[in-house]
Amino acid sequence: NPLVIAQLHAAGILGHDENPRLTCKPFDAARNGIVLGEGASFLILESQASARRRGAPMLARLSGWALAAEGGERVGMDRTGASLSRVITEVLAMAGVAPTQLGHINAHGTGTMLNDLAEANALHVALGEAATQVPCSSTKAVTGHCLGASAALEAVICIQAMHASHLPGTTNCSTLDPAVKLNVLRVNRVSAAVQWALSVSAGFWGNQAAVVFSRDAR
Repeated sequence: NPLVIAQLHAAGILGHDENPRLTCKPFDAARNGIVLGEGASFLILESQASARRRGAPMLARLSGWALAAEGGERVGMDRTGASLSRVITEVLAMAGVAPTQLGHINAHGTGTMLNDLAEANALHVALGEAATQVPCSSTKAVTGHCLGASAALEAVICIQAMHASHLPGTTNCSTLDPAVKLNVLRVNRVSAAVQWALSVSAGFWGNQAAVVFSRDAR
């Protein structure tokens, strides 16, 4: 859609690279913007009692959720990550999960200078030193940024990673930005069973959300 492309170009958030496959580089020191993607995904939220009555397979428990909005800087992000850190703190409190209990973080990780730094700051504020230990990855270099579909798509990826005990790497992150104090996975990793996973979304113009999933849905 040329109109959407023009708007994002005007906002200064489209990436570029001589090799198109390397354009989106989440958390990389040389990152310079997003690649648009197209996709759709959805999850069905149902009470445990209802799912049991009809014998439905339960993939995960939605243990916590939180939303917020801010209006910082050009695209709605505060580079300190203050607002997003409160969202992450709130969702962990609702889930009753300590930062050290997380087995995986599915980061928003768009590949822009501002968003990745703000998100990294937010995670570090909310999780403390656990932010440097918990495996973290962004999948946008593979899927592209699917705009309004991103949160649902990445929630599904997060749940699938939990079940497969196979955490996705962050494609094109060859040189981690030293200002990003996170344990960013560069390649796919087979992992021990992940009990708790956090998925973070920090949309354009300041929309923010986070969810915590538990693998044990019983």
